[in-house]
Amino acid sequence: TYAMGGVAGQAGVFSSINDVTRFAQVLLEVYFKDAHRGFLRRSTLKKFTAKSKRDWSLGFLKPSRPMSTGGSLISSDSFGQIGYTGTSLWFDMKRKTAVMVLANGTFSSNNNLRFKPIRPRLHDAIWQKLDQI
Repeated sequence: TYAMGGVAGQAGVFSSINDVTRFAQVLLEVYFKDAHRGFLRRSTLKKFTAKSKRDWSLGFLKPSRPMSTGGSLISSDSFGQIGYTGTSLWFDMKRKTAVMVLANGTFSSNNNLRFKPIRPRLHDAIWQKLDQI
């Protein structure tokens, strides 16, 4: 939204774990299997996930360096989205997987910023575990 002057057709990750999981599965199928979904083609997804400015693409975040909200172990061709409360959904295209964190980092107030440094460390722990499988 910031990159588009404050107006964009997204608002972060707000949903249930089942819905976010299904959304992630669809994007992975489209990206890797070129599974045409009526609303989304592989070429469109690749366009919206290609780096355009700084750490952004047209529709997603790209990993920041040296540390991303997706962790320091996330591959450079990844893309993701975060929510204000601490939620996140990152797609690591090298690993061909998605990791989601649904959290309420604003509990007990909107000024609670304690979750911000936890998110990258949590993602790194997940990436490490996935690499061991």
